[in-house]
Amino acid sequence: MSPRLRSRIRWALVRSAPVLGRLWRMACAIGARHLARDLMRIPGVEAVYARHGGPWSPSFVTGVSDLDLTIVLDNLSADTPAHVHSVIERARELSRLHFYVEVPDVRVVARRELRGTWLPTEFLCRVEDWRLLSGEEAREGGSEVLPSGQVPTHPEFNKWWINHLQVDLFTRREEPEARWLRPLFRSALKSQMALRAARGRPVPRDAGTLEDDLVDEVGDTELRGLLRTIRRRRFWAVDPRAEKVSVFHATLRTVTDFFRSLPAPPAEAAWETASGERAVAAASLRERIEREPRLARALSGAVVWPLPHVRPEYLRLDLVLRDGLGVEDLGAAVEGTMAAFGGRSLAVDDLRGELFLVPEAVFEHPLFHLGSVLPFQREHLQGAGSPCFGAPRLAAPADVDRHEWLRLYVAWHRFNLVRRPEAASRTLHPAQLAAIRCWLETGEVTAEPPWEPETPATDEAFLRLFRDYAAVEAALEGAHAGAV
Repeated sequence: MSPRLRSRIRWALVRSAPVLGRLWRMACAIGARHLARDLMRIPGVEAVYARHGGPWSPSFVTGVSDLDLTIVLDNLSADTPAHVHSVIERARELSRLHFYVEVPDVRVVARRELRGTWLPTEFLCRVEDWRLLSGEEAREGGSEVLPSGQVPTHPEFNKWWINHLQVDLFTRREEPEARWLRPLFRSALKSQMALRAARGRPVPRDAGTLEDDLVDEVGDTELRGLLRTIRRRRFWAVDPRAEKVSVFHATLRTVTDFFRSLPAPPAEAAWETASGERAVAAASLRERIEREPRLARALSGAVVWPLPHVRPEYLRLDLVLRDGLGVEDLGAAVEGTMAAFGGRSLAVDDLRGELFLVPEAVFEHPLFHLGSVLPFQREHLQGAGSPCFGAPRLAAPADVDRHEWLRLYVAWHRFNLVRRPEAASRTLHPAQLAAIRCWLETGEVTAEPPWEPETPATDEAFLRLFRDYAAVEAALEGAHAGAV
């Protein structure tokens, strides 16, 4: 099936959802059971689970929603690269028919790993929430409850507003996708549920699913009204640009209010002096910002820095928004960003990267840098960040138990990468484990060793990941036992 035909079928299903949505969900649910039974025919597969709900949920929109699978293997098969590759490849083949299954969302675990207490590897979904599709129950334990004070340090805490929402905001889309606001709606809703959990309030989950009707639990009156309107119109926009900016503005305000409610030491002003290519890049970025007054007026500062460990060098530009921006000012800043950079992607001479809009009060808070997919983000900023506009201030070091934070980070990292070396990316890769081990052994934060994409992923890379995780987890458990 060609991508164009596949896309047409998807949008036909979406448009027919008001009338035929329940029928499509039933068909997908039946298909999911058949898919799971097909996977169970592979030797070594002991169970197949669905995470994050699926077609059993009324919030599942056939054509755009997907089904996230966890495949449980016996211990020997899970440690054999060729066997894991064959399972993933079979899932890939089945996804061509079952278009609601995305292979990047498939996880493979060993049966032994479902025993005992699990750290929360996925922020808004516990192991107990998974739905067994086929096979025998393999879970023998439960998830460790994360205290509300540690919630903002989870690697996924900020991802919905800083990544998913901004991808949707800055990406130019063709019709009908340009008017379809469901990704925006879901990202904003999940961001609010993350804030709810961080305030110590339980997040309602129906069989592990964050249903669309949780919009009624959104605490902010303005944002709740905006999301209710989007849902009432079945996620189709009248004015896509204005509606996206309004939701983004309200979401940023709630995130800012949350971080302001947390105690934090004063931010610092000292940065290292940039040199070489990075100094040239910083000067070029400053010129672009200054040439676009709609953006410059909205910023208190901007910092460019290379993602640690990544080769070739890849830049991240944090555009730090002034506190108290109105929705019109934020809309102008978004348009100014599009004019200055063309979107989220950066191209500065031979260097590439991406940008993020971050409220000033959030950027200056140390917990923001812990709730990141990058370990030691604040330290890397201090060592390699170059202000390229205004006078941004660097967050003070966070007053947390770093070993406890790393236990949570490594559990998340392992779940997403350990049997998927081909999934390594600029923000999730094996060199991060070497950096964590270096810190555990020496107390030093390093941007080395470098990591370069290994394509295709080899059996050696698979086994090396196992050894790296084992070494890091042993060191962390030793530190944890000593603290207890």
